[in-house]
Amino acid sequence: MENTKKSSHFGSFSLLALAALMTLSALGSDPSAQAGWTAHAATGSSSMSAEEYEDSLTGASWVQSGHLYIHYLREDPNSYSLWSVWAWQKVPEDHAGQTFNWVRTDQSGAIADINLNATDFAGTTKLGFLIVLTSSQSSTSGMWTSDSGGDVYVTELPTHVRSDGTIHLFATQGNSLDYTFTYTGESVTDPYANDKGGDFVSKNNVNSSLTNVYSPAPTSQDFYQNVGVGYQIQVASYADSDGDGFGDLQGIIDKLSYIDSLNVDVIWLTPVQECESYHGY
Repeated sequence: MENTKKSSHFGSFSLLALAALMTLSALGSDPSAQAGWTAHAATGSSSMSAEEYEDSLTGASWVQSGHLYIHYLREDPNSYSLWSVWAWQKVPEDHAGQTFNWVRTDQSGAIADINLNATDFAGTTKLGFLIVLTSSQSSTSGMWTSDSGGDVYVTELPTHVRSDGTIHLFATQGNSLDYTFTYTGESVTDPYANDKGGDFVSKNNVNSSLTNVYSPAPTSQDFYQNVGVGYQIQVASYADSDGDGFGDLQGIIDKLSYIDSLNVDVIWLTPVQECESYHGY
């Protein structure tokens, strides 16, 4: 996604033009300006009400029909350059993801632009996305740091198209799972402002079996003396009763005599509800 370049036109150097020039100069040290996206006032008297902002989106000069705009608001506006959007078509086809950088900022936060007419997104009815700490994508551990802690899915995407053919999705720091399709003017506060984590010290290599150091929990003895044998079953891969290639509950029922022969007292099933992950959690 190409970044939007800043452009300005100055006529006579009136006081208003001079003020605009000073504003542009200030952007030179702003990370958003260095990243190439267009910055717009996010706070102060120039901010619109939520209703005014909503109205301004329809037919705005910077939007295009058939595009999805993800608005992401963080507590620290200087941190946007550290994050990006990873998005993919989930349905009707599960495509590989792509990185989308922010193309502009305004009072709703940083905005990423996804062209839903592009080959990998055409006909999308269900879209997945992550707001990712960009540096974590190159981590050797293979684990990314995301705002949501897991994949976020937007279902029935075509039902959220506005009158001008665009879709706008709004998410805030730490709450991107609870996105909305309407701007509410919600603000973001530092989620760690009252964090007391510094009052505690982590210890490594703790041997919790040392009862002279760590007292047993009140339930420990009862649990030890009365617990039976548990048997956890990954339902989807355990026993297929109808030949569709997936394990099912009937398959487990058919194996109960075998499980009983193992002197099992308790069966623990992984979740069986519909889920994006293979294990159901």
